[in-house]
Amino acid sequence: MKQRKSLRILFLCLILGLLPVASRTVYADVNPGVGAVSVAYIVYNPDNGKVICGRGLDEVHYPASITKIMTALVAIEHCQDMNAVVAFTQSAVTLPADSSKLHPKAKAGEQMRFEDVLYGMFLASANECANMLAEYTAGSVEAFAAMMNERAAQIGCTNTHFVNAHGLHDPQHYTTPRDMALIFAEAMKNPVFHKLASTPSYVIPRTNANAARQLEMGHRIVAGAPGYVCEGVFAGKTGKTPQAGRTLVTEANRFGVNLICVIMQGQEASFYSDTIGLLNYAYDAVAGNITQTNWTYSEEDVVVFNTNGGVNLRMLPTTDSEIIGRIAEGTVLHRIAVWDNYWSQINYSGQIYYVASNYVKPVAVVPPTQAPTDPPTEAPTDPPTQAPPEPPTQAPTDPPTQAPQETSTQAPADPSTQAPTDPPTTPAPTTEPTTEEVIEGETSLSPVSVVVIPEPGATTAAVETEGETSEEGSGFSIKPVTDPSESTTESRAALDPQNGEIHSADSAKIRKWMNIVMFAMVAIFLFAVITEFLPRRKRNRRG
Repeated sequence: MKQRKSLRILFLCLILGLLPVASRTVYADVNPGVGAVSVAYIVYNPDNGKVICGRGLDEVHYPASITKIMTALVAIEHCQDMNAVVAFTQSAVTLPADSSKLHPKAKAGEQMRFEDVLYGMFLASANECANMLAEYTAGSVEAFAAMMNERAAQIGCTNTHFVNAHGLHDPQHYTTPRDMALIFAEAMKNPVFHKLASTPSYVIPRTNANAARQLEMGHRIVAGAPGYVCEGVFAGKTGKTPQAGRTLVTEANRFGVNLICVIMQGQEASFYSDTIGLLNYAYDAVAGNITQTNWTYSEEDVVVFNTNGGVNLRMLPTTDSEIIGRIAEGTVLHRIAVWDNYWSQINYSGQIYYVASNYVKPVAVVPPTQAPTDPPTEAPTDPPTQAPPEPPTQAPTDPPTQAPQETSTQAPADPSTQAPTDPPTTPAPTTEPTTEEVIEGETSLSPVSVVVIPEPGATTAAVETEGETSEEGSGFSIKPVTDPSESTTESRAALDPQNGEIHSADSAKIRKWMNIVMFAMVAIFLFAVITEFLPRRKRNRRG
């Protein structure tokens, strides 16, 4: 009995502790100044700890090879002799076929100085060098990963976990833009790492197994590659895996101010242009050339109004940002924050988008004066004006003797008895350009609803514009909804940008509660199974 009771208590604690995980935390942007394509980014001042701009600052993403920033820092901090000879092991050089490596790849038994292995890992992003540094420093990759996590905690990282030294994909290997900026800022305090991250090229001397190797910095701006120019950039590291997309860490210095830019889940065609654009914007902001944005956070429902065909839904709060779709007038949205009363931050199914604030108003602010005034003016006018014409129109078709009877005996009953049969004669009000529609007890003008839907066979395509890419021409089109049954459901329509599906504007809340209920049901099921069968197994063993 005691064991059963303790198991129940344990499962209840587990349920209560993990329920918050079922809902997704939505993080607000900080001064998003340019239409960057990358999913998450940050520009951070390491000298005063200020975030200049960013998006998804604390959202978890896979780092890929920018992991090697932490690998280098931990290895350097535990190295006693940079000239120590390191012999590559078979386990260190065993890599996936598509893994980044030295050219030619290091061989088992090949000997290099510790410093050469370090530069091979960082400039060439060689994974065998990362493995070898981990084994040389901690005895195994697993033990080294534990050291990396301990160091990350010391730096102040809160959403970071490492399981290897090179950054190849693992579901439990992740970090955030903010944490990565903190790691790079800490690493740059070390003079050995500072030199490593800012070296454009390096030569590994001849070894016992291979000739000398010429290394070039993978970060094209740091390396000074043609066409990749950004004022003040002097250090950084690249990363790439199919799951992580393109990742990039960059540090620059202009007029004595150091800024670190981290790009995560970037695109191949735009992760460098994103970095350049973000750094230019951030330095303009630091110099006072850009007014700092002030977000006022306020969870509330708002309704689209005062538009001519709807309001644009954008990826970022700038008219330079791509338009995801168009939201119909009368649509109710959920607003998270307002920037200087100009842009409103909207939550669509856990995704953050933006609309112009002057086209949305809190639901409670929608003028309620139209609701009581308009219906009364139409209600009394319809029966009087339509009731008299009906008898004359029906009189010729009916027997002449019944016409006076209908007008004399049934006329008083027409307003009550014939109201249900009047709709066939009331299309006139519905043909007006706009109709009044009640949304959650409030009245708003609602023209033809506008829905964003994917075109048949359309796919997302990047369009390059002046060196930057965006998701313009992504296969979405505007479709008017004329069916009244559709317009009632579309009055709260929202677009899922991943697949173009239409969801309720409250779907984020619904999803949250569905996740909680689902999680609770699974936990209760497991609890019932264990409490039911575990005692039986024990009784069977005793018997």
